[in-house]
Amino acid sequence: MHLLIYHACTHVCIAELAGCIRSWENDPGHGGVPGEVKVVADNMMNLELLFAGSRLTGDNRYAAMAISHARQNIANHMRPGGSSFHVVAYNETTGDIRRKYTHQGFSDSSTWARGHAWIIHGFGTCYRQTGITEFLRTAEEAAQWFIDRLPEDAVPFWDFDVASFSVYQPRDTSAAAVGASGLLELYDITKKAVYLETAERILTSLSSAKYRADGNMAYRIPAVLVNGTQFYNENNFNTAIVYGDYYYLQAIYRYRNYVPADPGSSTTTAPTTTTLATTPTTTSGVTPTAQQHFFWSSVTTTIVLTAMQAMAVY
Repeated sequence: MHLLIYHACTHVCIAELAGCIRSWENDPGHGGVPGEVKVVADNMMNLELLFAGSRLTGDNRYAAMAISHARQNIANHMRPGGSSFHVVAYNETTGDIRRKYTHQGFSDSSTWARGHAWIIHGFGTCYRQTGITEFLRTAEEAAQWFIDRLPEDAVPFWDFDVASFSVYQPRDTSAAAVGASGLLELYDITKKAVYLETAERILTSLSSAKYRADGNMAYRIPAVLVNGTQFYNENNFNTAIVYGDYYYLQAIYRYRNYVPADPGSSTTTAPTTTTLATTPTTTSGVTPTAQQHFFWSSVTTTIVLTAMQAMAVY
């Protein structure tokens, strides 16, 4: 495992003038503009590998790469108020910004739902790894923007700017799952109840028949969740996405740390909701309710039954 992480870290394409990691080459499938260093919001999720590389090898260059990338993301991907750009393209020669745009979202000025969820999760992880408060502040600003714009069932549309359109717009269960896991990361750090409560709303909806692969027997696909939007502009939506399933299960795994299945197994105190945390913490600080115990038990059953159906497809 250590060798795999070392190999991955030594093959990261760092663009020193831009101060960040190149996400894509300049091929036609990713914009096709030569002379650019393209950086996507999604890459915030890859930085944990670099922190692990430094921890395991003793070489701090990898962590320094991650910190530089995250700071450039704050400076250039984040908008005032907490929304985000999907892609920032830098000049390959000078490191200056050439353009800010979307690749998978609705428009260059909109906020692509899964990209924003990656940002919430990624900055929470960066804070956990470093204790650098600007990373936590960015994660919380992005999270509040996300929370404030969720629809009634807490599963976002594929892009936040299409929610009011009169024509049909698909949801993205993968964005919901990533967001829920990221919010639980923030709850673990800050003990702010809004993060736990919102994650629970998301997980409740994702665990319903509406979004489960076994909710409609006509689906017959090897997946846990459906109604994911892989790439709307290429007509790839209302589908199952493997990382949607992954982050859904990760969120459930995290959720169980705060709401155990056994009502007698936790007697901790209620969460505080005042200020930003200054150091990472891992205690839960929540007293589970009877409804939460019921939810956890129901979700456990759902996962087992859905997984059994997914395997039966094969």
